[in-house]
Amino acid sequence: MSWLYQSRRPVATKHNGTMMLSRLFGTWTLWGYDGTFQAAPYMNAVWKKSVRHLLRRNLEVRRCLILGVAMGATFDVVQRAWPDVEMVGVDWEPALFALGKKLGVFHPGANVTFIEGDAAEIVPKLEGTFDLVIIDLFNGRDVADVVSDNAFREAVTAHLSDKGVVALNCYFQRQVLEEWPPRLSSPQIIHHQANAIGIFGPRADH
Repeated sequence: MSWLYQSRRPVATKHNGTMMLSRLFGTWTLWGYDGTFQAAPYMNAVWKKSVRHLLRRNLEVRRCLILGVAMGATFDVVQRAWPDVEMVGVDWEPALFALGKKLGVFHPGANVTFIEGDAAEIVPKLEGTFDLVIIDLFNGRDVADVVSDNAFREAVTAHLSDKGVVALNCYFQRQVLEEWPPRLSSPQIIHHQANAIGIFGPRADH
């Protein structure tokens, strides 16, 4: 197995069929069944840019919820920004999370908890509040239907701290940024090439 380049090899998953894993210059990329990036340097750059924006807003993050963990690289992005953060990650593909640990895609600390399951079922059962909720839920190249579900949105919002923020990867599907609970502000859009991240904060009058 070459550090420089490894051609794509299959990875079996519970819900997303056979995905493909490749490596270039020591960096791993996971491809979905439709050829889209599921975990890659590109996606890391998307979340690094969004986190830099939140740091400029002086957001303090003590607890972070990540919905859509994949191989777990976003854990590292968040922990570099807020070293003492407690993180909870939810994904229905535990094999990908285990693969990320095995390959060194992220370096889990003592404050990382992984929960296997469907975010729609898990989020309402969570305890406590979060200062940052990252939503990166996709079925192939499409944002998962649950992201537009009002019950899911209310459950996410119910777990936000008073100054909590939601960061939602909508790719190019801007409609999923509409009609979130009224306690949240209109989203600020962070662009990174083809991706758009909607940042929702608390409304000033709430």
